[in-house]
Amino acid sequence: PDLILLDIGMPGMDGWEFLDHYRNFRKALPKKIKIYMCTSSVNDNDDEKARQYDFLDSYLVKPIHKHTFSKYYHKKQQPYGAAVSVL
Repeated sequence: PDLILLDIGMPGMDGWEFLDHYRNFRKALPKKIKIYMCTSSVNDNDDEKARQYDFLDSYLVKPIHKHTFSKYYHKKQQPYGAAVSVL
């Protein structure tokens, strides 16, 4: 895939567990995959934890409107410096 929209609160394996597993094999992939973590969490600790994953492209706070997301996705990639809320 070109893009993974990753929810923190997925059942079975949450977003954090996925990122931990992905970290181990991502460099063996033939191309870089953009990963946007999507969450409805307003917990500052989640944002801080997300910053520990240097390969995570962005941290998006839900709700995310598809039209706005499409415009955001097609713009030049924004560095992960700050959380982005796309409404």
